[in-house]
Amino acid sequence: MGSQSVQAITDRLYLAWEAFFAGDIKKPPTFRKRRKYRSFTLKQAGYKILGHGKINILRRNYRFNQSRAITGAIKTVTIRRDPLDDIYVTFSCDQVPQPDQAPKTGLSAGADFGLKDFLTLSTGERITAPQPLKAQLRRLRKAQRVLSRKQKGLKARNRARLEIARVHRKVANVRNDWQWKHARELVERFDVLVFETLNLKGMQQLWGRKVSDLGFTDFLRKAEWLARKLGRDLIKIDRWEPSTKACRVCGRQREMPLNMRMFVCEGCGHVEHRDENASHNILEAGRRLRSGASSKTTHGWQDALVTAESHAR
Repeated sequence: MGSQSVQAITDRLYLAWEAFFAGDIKKPPTFRKRRKYRSFTLKQAGYKILGHGKINILRRNYRFNQSRAITGAIKTVTIRRDPLDDIYVTFSCDQVPQPDQAPKTGLSAGADFGLKDFLTLSTGERITAPQPLKAQLRRLRKAQRVLSRKQKGLKARNRARLEIARVHRKVANVRNDWQWKHARELVERFDVLVFETLNLKGMQQLWGRKVSDLGFTDFLRKAEWLARKLGRDLIKIDRWEPSTKACRVCGRQREMPLNMRMFVCEGCGHVEHRDENASHNILEAGRRLRSGASSKTTHGWQDALVTAESHAR
């Protein structure tokens, strides 16, 4: 291993300490055994591209399944081993040609995240997400019971460990595939997408595994990356915006317990499903933020919307 690979390890340690002092992680970085280290990074030296699917790493030639052409100038090469002991080569490149921006559609949408319907759009559409962990839960529990009966150090225990890792990889692949496809579909359809910022840790305490299985944070991260790539606007409003409590017609607020699925306004009598009403409020709050105004609703909320529309045009 070259000197730059050792430098990359110290860089990771530095970033971990920075994240700890910033409060992003709870525990400080600790010593990791060599056999538990799953990746190393090469920078300017230590590798050479020999052709499509061929690479020389530390004076040894390897073949790999190259998924796409390498464009731009290679800055780093990362060799990573997953829990199934499969090896992946990742290239980080600079000066990559940027793709053309997607054509404008003139459409905007607000999206309300939910547990029954993954997303409820202000267009009236409802998107249901798969729960791959729930689908594989019986197989996962069986594999974990088998692992618990195996003695440490035996080959049978390692085979049982690989079976658990295989289930988790299946779950992650299904979730990622669905999220990438639907995030791209939404970004291509709408010029402006508005989401709300959620307290997912609090939601996990209430609903547990289902919140993690849906993976809203990962979906939002993918949508943000695609929006930057295709020249779209993705706006995230404040979590304290009363999107569920406020009537989208008159702005009057009321309490909305979780068992109340229909929003009935006590002021103007407007009746609508709570998620659809919230998605419209999320869209309008995003328009106000985009126009430079505060996202919070005020008594002159109709004038603020007119101003936002004029700026958007």
